[in-house]
Amino acid sequence: MKNALIMSLVLVGCSSGQQARAGGKGNDPCSLVSRAEAEQILGPLRHDPYRVSGPNRDPAPAGSYCFYETKNGRRLVMDVDWTDGKMGMKVLGMMGSLVEQVISTDSGQADTLDGRWDELRMLPGDNLYARKDDQMVSVDYVGTGIGLIGAAKFVNIALGRFASPLAYDGAAAGKTALGPIVPPGDPCGLIAQADFERIVGALSGPPTPGPHRDQCIYKLAQSRGLLGGNTVALQVSWKDGWAAIENSRHTVDMVAGKVAPPVAHGTNTAAPSAAAAPAPASDQSFGGFMNKVMDVARSQGVGVQTDQSGGLKTDTTVAGPWDAGELHSGLAFMVVKHDALLSFDLRGITYEQAKALLTKAVERIP
Repeated sequence: MKNALIMSLVLVGCSSGQQARAGGKGNDPCSLVSRAEAEQILGPLRHDPYRVSGPNRDPAPAGSYCFYETKNGRRLVMDVDWTDGKMGMKVLGMMGSLVEQVISTDSGQADTLDGRWDELRMLPGDNLYARKDDQMVSVDYVGTGIGLIGAAKFVNIALGRFASPLAYDGAAAGKTALGPIVPPGDPCGLIAQADFERIVGALSGPPTPGPHRDQCIYKLAQSRGLLGGNTVALQVSWKDGWAAIENSRHTVDMVAGKVAPPVAHGTNTAAPSAAAAPAPASDQSFGGFMNKVMDVARSQGVGVQTDQSGGLKTDTTVAGPWDAGELHSGLAFMVVKHDALLSFDLRGITYEQAKALLTKAVERIP
C-alpha cells in the first residue's frame, strides 16, 4: 500500500505531457537492461522482460515501464523518463522532503554511491530514481532482496544504454507473459477443517471464505477470551507476496523508529554481571507495567510474543517449509511461498499454532 501511495504522488506531480509521451511503440523501456544483465542482479527470470503500464504485471504494448520477474516471484519494475528527467527529479525532491519528515529513507547512503547519474534519490518502499542529463530511470525493487547496491547497479546499466538501446521488443515479449506463479483459489482449501481442529480446537461449523478470495474465517466453538474472540482468520494474497512482506517490515521499522516510544527493559531472568549498573527505578516500573499488559493480553486469548526484555518480538528469519517467514511485532505471523503471502494474527491462537497451520497451508501451494 505504501508503494501505491508513493506512485500516486509521483503521477500527480507529473505533467500531462510527461504522461502522454509514454504512449507509442518507440522508447521501449525494456531496451535498456537485457534479460542476461538483469539476471546477474536478480537471479534467473521466469520470462523475458516485457512492457507494462505501471507497477503491475499486466502487459501493455505502449507502457513506459518494464517488468522483470524471477523464477520464485520476486519482481522489479523499471520506469523510464526519456525527456523530462530534470523536471521529474525536481518534483521528486519536493515530495521527498515532505515524506522524509515522517519516514526515514536511505538517500544519504545513496549519495555515497558512484555511477553514471547526475542525481540519485530514494523514496520509501525501495524506490530508487537516477537522472543523467534530462533522462531518468526509476526502479521499484521492493521484495527483490537486491538492496540499494543492487538497485543502483540496475539503474546504472540503464543510464549507460540510452545512447544505444538494445534491439528488443518489450511489447512482443508481453504477448507470451506468464500469469501469477500461484493461481488464485479457494483460501479455505489451504487448511482442512480437520487439520485446523487438530491443531487449534473444535469449530462451530465449516470454515467460510471471504468475499474476495483473500480470507478464510474459522469460527471457534469456544471463545478465546475477550480479545481473542471466537474467530480466527487466514489472510491470503495470491501474488506479490515478496513485496507485501517487505512493505510490512518497512512499516514495522517505521513505527518502531518514529512512532513507538522506547520500551524500557522489564525483568531480566539472566543473572546480572557484577559490573552492570542497576536499571533506574522508572525503567523497572515501566517494564513491569508492560509485562503486566502482555500477561493480560495472553489471558484474553492473544498469543502475543515478547523478547527477553519484555518488548514485542520481531523475527524476520523464521525457518519452515516456506520461502520466507516472519513474526511481526509479536502479534502476527506471515509466510511467503512462491510469491503468495499467507498470514495469521495471534488472536485466538498461539504462535506455535500459527506456524503449524501455515505449515499445512503451504503444502497446498502449487
